[in-house]
Amino acid sequence: MSFSEKFVERLKELMQEKELNAKQLAEKTGIHSTFISKWLNFIKNVSIKQLIILSDFFSCSIDYLVVRNENYLLFIPQTLIPFNENIRKIMKDKVIPVMLEI
Repeated sequence: MSFSEKFVERLKELMQEKELNAKQLAEKTGIHSTFISKWLNFIKNVSIKQLIILSDFFSCSIDYLVVRNENYLLFIPQTLIPFNENIRKIMKDKVIPVMLEI
């Protein structure tokens, strides 16, 4: 399997997990939908700058995006921030006050 095929397969997996189509991914990342369409159709390769944007958006490593590494997490503290924010939102409506500090 070529680099492009591996990347496109992984990108489709990540898009499916977030229930995004190419247009929605473009809107959320600021990457023009034409680029995304060309990647998905094997017409154009992704640039380093675009890989960085996608890596940040999906909170994964570039190696994971290009299937050089199966380890999804870029680094754990980044993933804990949204988790802690979600816990705060959930606990905000509860009777027992809970304080979580990062």
